[in-house]
Amino acid sequence: MLDVNCDVDTLKRVNELGSELLKKRGHNWINPYSFYESSGLVNQFYLGEGGVWLAIDGTFENSLLEVYSESEVIRYSSHNVDNSKQAQSLMALVDMWVEYSEILEDN
Repeated sequence: MLDVNCDVDTLKRVNELGSELLKKRGHNWINPYSFYESSGLVNQFYLGEGGVWLAIDGTFENSLLEVYSESEVIRYSSHNVDNSKQAQSLMALVDMWVEYSEILEDN
């Protein structure tokens, strides 16, 4: 998925859909998806709320390509997730991203 360049409008629309999903779940964050460069791969899923996110491990100060080889499984870890509502909302964002992954690959 790293070699896929996505249309900027498609990435923007996915963020809009994620924001709508979060509003229904009681959160208010405009860009819940942070995409790696112009690919459909999500670096971080954000809820806002004082730094609640799910992010790819080891990439805070390093490039994704420096941390992971093509054959490695990419792992995500959470930050500041304090309750089940936050965890469920992050998982809903992941689920939506997976659901739209074919659209992201096609663009």
